[in-house]
Amino acid sequence: MNTFKYIAATALLAGTASPAFAEADTFRPYIEGQLGLAIPSDVDYNSDAVDAALGTPVDAEASIDNALSFGAELGLTLDPVLPGLRTSLGISHRSSDFDDVDVTLGGASTTFDADGDISLTSLQGNLYYDIDLDSRFTPFVGGGLGVTWAKVDSPDSTVPSFDDTDASFSWSLMTGLNFEVTDNILVGGKYRFTRINGFDLEGTIDPANLGFAGPSLDSSYETDAVSLHEVLFTVAYRF
Repeated sequence: MNTFKYIAATALLAGTASPAFAEADTFRPYIEGQLGLAIPSDVDYNSDAVDAALGTPVDAEASIDNALSFGAELGLTLDPVLPGLRTSLGISHRSSDFDDVDVTLGGASTTFDADGDISLTSLQGNLYYDIDLDSRFTPFVGGGLGVTWAKVDSPDSTVPSFDDTDASFSWSLMTGLNFEVTDNILVGGKYRFTRINGFDLEGTIDPANLGFAGPSLDSSYETDAVSLHEVLFTVAYRF
């Protein structure tokens, strides 16, 4: 009888010390890869110097194509101190084409072929909250702050033409769902909305493209804020 009680007590203690309970008291680093679709907003821009030189307002809007988005995050769960929270540092990249630029000059609009490229690379710190459903499925919400670099390249025939890079503050809101394949491997889906403050880019206008005589005008162009909608497939390894 005493032997039976000893075995039963040992089994009970072993069960309460299982890894499933111990993991809640440990910080767990993880790495996540992301691949999906980015849907950018159109980009509006103008230059006060060009407006003054031509004697009339010149506004431009570039139509940006959808793009492949890929990136990675290195993160850490914070369960021992802040249950459900995790933090990460992420980098993401998108490269798009813009084929048309609509230029409004003195109230009249003209569309120019652009054949340009724009790439957006973001470095961002993130904070997520995982909603515990006591299952392999875990929905989450999150937000992030960081910086985004834009590189814009377009030929001389574009109004204006660009070959410049600039950086700007950006922020994101995220939501999604992870599925725990094993204790270490998770797959999931993520929606991310990103808002990027305007860029300041150096560009050149050939007045002949607008029906004016005179030398080329080099100037700084300010863009409005840029928005990105991204749908991403994710794979993570949790150490």
